[in-house]
Amino acid sequence: MRVKAFLDNAYRLIFARDVATSQPIFYVSPSGSDSNNGLTVGTAFLTIQKAIDTIAAIDCNGFDPQIILAAGTYVQPGTGLILKNCVGVGTKVAIVGDPNNRTAYKIQAQNAGNRYGIYHASSTYYELVGLEIGVNNSVSTNHKLLYVIGTSIGLNNCCFRGAVLGQTDGIVLNNALVTLSNTLRVEGAWRWVFDCNDSEVFFDFANFTNINSSGGASYNVFLNGVLTTVIVFNITHTGTFTGKRFELIVGYVQTYGFGAGLPGNSAGTISYPTS
Repeated sequence: MRVKAFLDNAYRLIFARDVATSQPIFYVSPSGSDSNNGLTVGTAFLTIQKAIDTIAAIDCNGFDPQIILAAGTYVQPGTGLILKNCVGVGTKVAIVGDPNNRTAYKIQAQNAGNRYGIYHASSTYYELVGLEIGVNNSVSTNHKLLYVIGTSIGLNNCCFRGAVLGQTDGIVLNNALVTLSNTLRVEGAWRWVFDCNDSEVFFDFANFTNINSSGGASYNVFLNGVLTTVIVFNITHTGTFTGKRFELIVGYVQTYGFGAGLPGNSAGTISYPTS
C-alpha cells in the first residue's frame, strides 16, 4: 500500500491531471462515439478502450471508477482491449454489463488467428461484471480471450464462449491471480478454458456457487497449469462438460472435500518431474 501511494503521488507531481471529485462513471454503447464525453447514456463512447484511456488520464482520488456498457457486441483490435494503469483508484475499476443477461454484453477477439480479447498487465485491479467474452467468428483459431500477466483480476458472473476445440484458450494467466465470484458460464469448444503458469485460481467460496453451461462445453483440459494453485470448493456444476478436469505439472487443486471441484468427464492429473 505504501508503494502504491508513493507511485500515485509521483504521478500527480510529474503529470498534470484532472482530479475526480466524485466516482468517475463512463458509458459505452455500440451506437456511441469516441468524440463524445462518455458521461451519460446519451453521450456514450463507442469503444471500451476510450473509456479506459479516459480514466487512465485522470486522478481517481480514491474513488472506484465504473465503465457501464450498453447491450451489444464490442469487437476488439488484434492486440485486444488493454487494461491500463490508473492513478488514485480506491480498490478497483469495474467494467459492467448485466449479471442477469451477460450474453447480451459481448467483448470479442477479432476473427483472425492469434488474437487477444482482453490484455491485462497493469497494476490496477480490474473487475469484469456480467459480460460474455468470446471470439467474433466460430472458425477462428489460436485466441487468448483473457490474458493476464503479472497482476490480478476479478470475474463476477461472466461467460466465456470458445470457438475451436484444441485451439481456443479462455483465461490465460502468467504469474497472475484470478478471483471468480457468483457464477461462471462456459460455452463452446476449447483447448484450455484456463491456461496457467505460476499462477493462482481462486473461486471465492463466500460468493461463488456454480459453473454452468446451457449449450455444453468441450475441451482438451478445463484447467491446464504449471506451478499453479486452484482453490475450488463448495460449488456445483450445471450442464454438460466434456473433457479432462485439470492437468497440472507441479501444483494442487484444493476442494477441502466439499463440492464438485472443476468440471469434466475425465479425471484430473498432477505430475511432478523427477529431473
